[in-house]
Amino acid sequence: MSGFIDVREKARQIVADPYGLRKVKKIQHDHEITDEMIEDCYKIAAEVVKKHGEVYLPIFERMHNEREARIKNRDLMQIAIEVAN
Repeated sequence: MSGFIDVREKARQIVADPYGLRKVKKIQHDHEITDEMIEDCYKIAAEVVKKHGEVYLPIFERMHNEREARIKNRDLMQIAIEVAN
Protein backbone atom coordinates (compact mmCIF):
# COMPACT_ATOMS: atom_id res chain seq x y z
CA MET A 1 0.00 0.00 0.00
CA SER A 2 2.58 2.55 -1.01
CA GLY A 3 1.49 6.14 -1.01
CA PHE A 4 -0.55 5.79 2.18
CA ILE A 5 0.58 7.30 5.47
CA ASP A 6 0.59 4.98 8.48
CA VAL A 7 -1.29 7.11 11.02
CA ARG A 8 0.14 5.21 13.99
CA GLU A 9 3.68 5.80 12.77
CA LYS A 10 2.94 9.47 12.14
CA ALA A 11 1.53 9.79 15.68
CA ARG A 12 4.71 8.20 17.08
CA GLN A 13 6.78 10.76 15.18
CA ILE A 14 4.69 13.63 16.51
CA VAL A 15 5.01 12.38 20.08
CA ALA A 16 8.75 12.05 19.52
CA ASP A 17 8.80 15.88 19.18
CA PRO A 18 9.79 16.38 15.53
CA TYR A 19 8.88 20.08 15.63
CA GLY A 20 11.12 21.05 18.53
CA LEU A 21 8.34 21.37 21.08
CA ARG A 22 8.53 19.67 24.46
CA LYS A 23 7.58 16.00 24.65
CA VAL A 24 3.96 15.11 25.19
CA LYS A 25 3.09 13.87 28.68
CA LYS A 26 0.68 10.95 28.94
CA ILE A 27 -2.67 12.23 30.23
CA GLN A 28 -4.52 10.13 32.78
CA HIS A 29 -7.58 12.38 33.31
CA ASP A 30 -9.22 15.22 31.39
CA HIS A 31 -8.67 17.64 34.27
CA GLU A 32 -4.91 17.27 33.71
CA ILE A 33 -5.14 19.00 30.32
CA THR A 34 -3.93 22.59 30.68
CA ASP A 35 -4.36 25.60 28.41
CA GLU A 36 -0.63 25.43 27.75
CA MET A 37 -0.95 21.82 26.53
CA ILE A 38 -3.82 22.81 24.23
CA GLU A 39 -1.72 25.67 22.83
CA ASP A 40 1.25 23.34 22.24
CA CYS A 41 -0.94 20.76 20.49
CA TYR A 42 -2.56 23.53 18.43
CA LYS A 43 0.87 24.57 17.16
CA ILE A 44 1.89 20.96 16.46
CA ALA A 45 -1.34 20.33 14.53
CA ALA A 46 -0.74 23.48 12.46
CA GLU A 47 2.78 22.32 11.62
CA VAL A 48 1.53 18.86 10.64
CA VAL A 49 -1.09 20.38 8.31
CA LYS A 50 1.54 22.68 6.80
CA LYS A 51 3.97 19.82 6.23
CA HIS A 52 1.63 16.93 5.34
CA GLY A 53 -1.46 18.58 3.93
CA GLU A 54 -5.20 18.78 4.18
CA VAL A 55 -5.70 15.21 5.35
CA TYR A 56 -4.70 16.40 8.86
CA LEU A 57 -6.99 19.44 8.82
CA PRO A 58 -9.69 17.73 10.97
CA ILE A 59 -7.15 17.33 13.77
CA PHE A 60 -6.23 20.99 13.52
CA GLU A 61 -9.92 21.91 13.49
CA ARG A 62 -10.49 19.93 16.70
CA MET A 63 -7.59 21.70 18.40
CA HIS A 64 -8.78 25.08 17.11
CA ASN A 65 -12.30 24.50 18.43
CA GLU A 66 -11.01 23.35 21.83
CA ARG A 67 -8.72 26.37 22.08
CA GLU A 68 -11.53 28.78 21.14
CA ALA A 69 -13.94 27.13 23.61
CA ARG A 70 -11.45 27.51 26.45
CA ILE A 71 -10.87 31.17 25.59
CA LYS A 72 -14.64 31.78 25.43
CA ASN A 73 -15.22 30.02 28.78
CA ARG A 74 -12.41 31.97 30.45
CA ASP A 75 -13.86 35.26 29.15
CA LEU A 76 -17.39 34.29 30.18
CA MET A 77 -16.19 33.36 33.68
CA GLN A 78 -14.57 36.78 34.01
CA ILE A 79 -17.83 38.48 32.95
CA ALA A 80 -19.81 36.43 35.50
CA ILE A 81 -17.40 37.43 38.27
CA GLU A 82 -17.67 41.10 37.30
CA VAL A 83 -21.49 40.94 37.21
CA ALA A 84 -21.59 39.24 40.61
CA ASN A 85 -19.48 41.97 42.22
